Amino acid sequence: MEIGNPTDVKHVAHIGLDSSSDTAPS
Repeated sequence: MEIGNPTDVKHVAHIGLDSSSDTAPS
């Protein structure tokens, strides 16, 4: 999990909300 781009941050937020649904979208 690399946090550097705004899109990554959004992914992190999704992981926090739906870890069972979206764990590693990339």
